[in-house]
Amino acid sequence: MNPPTMATGQLALDFAVFGMSSMAKAVRSLYGVAGSLNDFVDQHIASMEASPDESIARTGRVLQGAKQGLLLGYAAPVVLIAVGQLLLGNPLSAVGTVLSAAALANPVASTCAAVGAIWFGWKALREAEQQALIAKLSEGFALAADVIRRVISFALDSLKSALSSKEIAALKTFVIESAARVGRSVYAITGQLKDLIYSPENPAETEAMLVASPLLPVLKAMDRETELEPLLTTSLKVDRSKIQGLVREGLERRAARELAEAAGYSLPGARLPTYDDVVRIVARQVKLPTRAELPTEDLERAILFKVMERSLDRMSDEQKQSLARDVEQALRERGIEKKVNFSEVLKFVKFTGMDVGGTVGGLVMSAPGLTGVIGLNTLQFIVLKGIILTSGYVAAGGALLGFGFGGAMLTMAGAAGPIGIAVGLLYTAYSLSGPAFRKLIPAICVIAAKRVELSSLDCSTVSTEPAA
Repeated sequence: MNPPTMATGQLALDFAVFGMSSMAKAVRSLYGVAGSLNDFVDQHIASMEASPDESIARTGRVLQGAKQGLLLGYAAPVVLIAVGQLLLGNPLSAVGTVLSAAALANPVASTCAAVGAIWFGWKALREAEQQALIAKLSEGFALAADVIRRVISFALDSLKSALSSKEIAALKTFVIESAARVGRSVYAITGQLKDLIYSPENPAETEAMLVASPLLPVLKAMDRETELEPLLTTSLKVDRSKIQGLVREGLERRAARELAEAAGYSLPGARLPTYDDVVRIVARQVKLPTRAELPTEDLERAILFKVMERSLDRMSDEQKQSLARDVEQALRERGIEKKVNFSEVLKFVKFTGMDVGGTVGGLVMSAPGLTGVIGLNTLQFIVLKGIILTSGYVAAGGALLGFGFGGAMLTMAGAAGPIGIAVGLLYTAYSLSGPAFRKLIPAICVIAAKRVELSSLDCSTVSTEPAA
């Protein structure tokens, strides 16, 4: 299909191709549409416009305006729904949409939340993040990027003229409730400090975020003495006397609480951030993308490898050569004879640190010298372990994270060791009322490194044969 082109006052669109696109199918799945997507959009917008709730009615009129004013028919509202759902944190992936049940229960609320997410979240993205989102939508809908951008701009202009402050506040409530279902707070969408500190909480929201939190499985997998307690006492600076006598579950709760408090603000009435918020606070600090569609786990990994990249910059020539040999040896232990040089390892670490959202696997596995050698998760682990071993650093009393392969130890000791050095480079003094990055960055690195280890173990059935 040739990409749509701008004509005089209108946009060309192949509706047959659009309706069969992967993103259109994801929207159909989200709303449980069995018949014509066009008919569903007409009925859906009509029900919104007829609502006695003015915020819903005006949102419906904005969607109707996009449908008629851009001459794209039902495609324009469908694109807007998809944009908003991505901004809310719903990946709209091929394997299914995580908000389907909620949307089926209240499709109008789901659409209002999506439109609200565009209003509150689009301009909160950096230009590079907007481009990344548009590229995903363009591919998913088989539409030109300019078409996607024009639909979004039209919606923003329409919302600005159609909504009063009262309706905008109502849309924000829809956003908060919908985002909470995928473990996101409104801060993940707006990036606004006021939303981090003062966004409303309710028991249902808190419980939903707890269930969705990716932190708990990692804490539960940590060895108490060599991993969980050092995470608390060394990375998070908790006095050992305060955790003595705590049962396992108590230690896990304390770790989650300490992370939240380290990321919180000491201001009257301020709420504690969720774990997803904590990771996004750190990701913003180290200049990584943070849009809500990106999984917390991907952001963790990117933070870890961003820090590891700094440690590589500090290595001597001898350490660089040793690292390449360590990676080669780890591959050899898995039956893979592969010559590896330091530049390839550095390229891998930079890709992993820069990229979040799932494309790093393709980038790395197609890189010269590493093509098809091993599964991404296991390769991440091998490189991470190699950097740690090569440093040769074990601090007395430092926090030690045990690895499954060969008992390698990861040192997270304040400002010492390769990771500590990198943390020192990243850390900048901030107001005492704000996040304690000297605690948060090492702690997130510990958690991310453990998750990488667990992922590598989960991939033990993946073939390690080099690609032909």
